[in-house]
Amino acid sequence: MRAADDFVGPVAYGGPWTWLPYLLVLAVVGYYAWVLLAGRAAPEPDEEFVSRRNPADAVRGRRLQELDRIDQAVRAGRMPLRTGFQQMSAQVRTFVGEVSDVPARSMTLEELRSSPHPRVAEAIALMYPPEFAPGEASLDDFARSLQQARELVRTWT
Repeated sequence: MRAADDFVGPVAYGGPWTWLPYLLVLAVVGYYAWVLLAGRAAPEPDEEFVSRRNPADAVRGRRLQELDRIDQAVRAGRMPLRTGFQQMSAQVRTFVGEVSDVPARSMTLEELRSSPHPRVAEAIALMYPPEFAPGEASLDDFARSLQQARELVRTWT
């Protein structure tokens, strides 16, 4: 049987050829892991949390600056009047939530009226119609609401 003598069995790959497919798969998996994990930006907090231990003056100053920014944007025409009322309301509600136990950001106007702080309800009540009924407010209404919001933030104890 001459053919049996000429038969040569399978030859094993030697050296780096054996490990190359494994390294390629590992490199592809590593690349996707790097792209998915390193490509994500750290989420930025919406607002800095302020605990009860922080002085109210720091919170007051930050909210007054935001109210000034909103005022300037509305008066310059960079922000619609309705958006200005909405942001002003959010700033007042955030301030009250930061310096008291009242969760003003999630309360309705009726809930604010029944809270122990009627001044908050008065300020928000001025902003309520323009927030939800666009086109019915004027810059004078905005100025009155802004004045009351600033007064509430300045005089809060």
